[in-house]
Amino acid sequence: QSSSSQSLTTKDTPSSRIRESAGIVISAMAVCSVEAMMELQSCHAITSMLSAMSDPGLAALPSQMRGDGAPKCLGMLQTAAALLTFSQHKENKTESDQIDRLLEAIDAGPITTLSRILFTKIDWDSEDKAVGAMKARDACCRMLTAIFDIARQSGDSVCHNRLWEVVDTDAFRRNPPHSIVTATLGVLQASAIQGRHSLQGGGRGTHFHAAVMDLIESSLYAVGSMCGSTVVPGLEQHIESIEFLEADAASVSREEASFRQRRREASAAACDILTAGKKHLAAVLPAMLIGGFGEKTATASLRLALAITQNGNLQQHAKLAASGILVPIADFLQNALSTGDQFRFSACLRLIKDCGPHVNAGQLSSIQGFFFGKGLMTVEAL
Repeated sequence: QSSSSQSLTTKDTPSSRIRESAGIVISAMAVCSVEAMMELQSCHAITSMLSAMSDPGLAALPSQMRGDGAPKCLGMLQTAAALLTFSQHKENKTESDQIDRLLEAIDAGPITTLSRILFTKIDWDSEDKAVGAMKARDACCRMLTAIFDIARQSGDSVCHNRLWEVVDTDAFRRNPPHSIVTATLGVLQASAIQGRHSLQGGGRGTHFHAAVMDLIESSLYAVGSMCGSTVVPGLEQHIESIEFLEADAASVSREEASFRQRRREASAAACDILTAGKKHLAAVLPAMLIGGFGEKTATASLRLALAITQNGNLQQHAKLAASGILVPIADFLQNALSTGDQFRFSACLRLIKDCGPHVNAGQLSSIQGFFFGKGLMTVEAL
């Protein structure tokens, strides 16, 4: 036998290497070409991608081709996430198309594979392995964002029931049960900690820094979707008013009370992660809102904060206010007013409406400087 064949294990075969290579090539084509994306959708490639990901030889083993700790299925995972996201952004999409796409994805069984990746512990001591693991989690979060967004947009209880049935089935495979929502919240918390450490000069390289910032953004979007955000990532520029968007969502929603309760629970957990301060460390959410973790995370964190206020209770509103978010929100409001950014302007007004009553006297003086000292909130401006 040749040395190359001797190095193959039962799970690292020429067939698995070919499939991994094909996944990498297809994911690159999907990113670069709309025509390729439409062709992949027409031949239902998402089912093939998700089915192949369930192969332990692709989902569990790290790639030997990429040079990092990413699983072999990363290319397929990225392609499936891109296909679901693309279906959301199509101009001529219909509700039935969205539902068909969602059920097709759910029935292909991605939740088990995604949760396995998200629950796997990251080896932070090895920078290469950590980068690969974060890339895999980034793709998982982008797929979950699309799945939960499409389920909410459809307003169809059948889609919600099917999604949560699969989520619950996967959760009860663990003892004690832990769902993919818990795993995604854990990814957000871990990435925020690592991102803050990286920004403070943690001695990591540029690849690590880029990967952790991408993961923070995607996990913010995924958690926001699980919390019931009505804002589709990438389409914020088309939003004229958060109130109008909520009214449209309520008019088509036929969801059951149990789904709303799950969103409240996710909102409460996300609020605790983003607003909890530690010794010598302030809450992470205000830093995200001012762009401390990159400009992309500013929009993602604003979307999540908005989802928490929409689906949380007064206790979460008070925690958001106490974390100090209203000062950067007031700055956001000023910039949105000058640039004509209707999404950010209406989102900031909603946050101020819900969190403003919980501001203490010390915070109020700082916020008033934005509203009145700069002449922001005038009758002419509004």
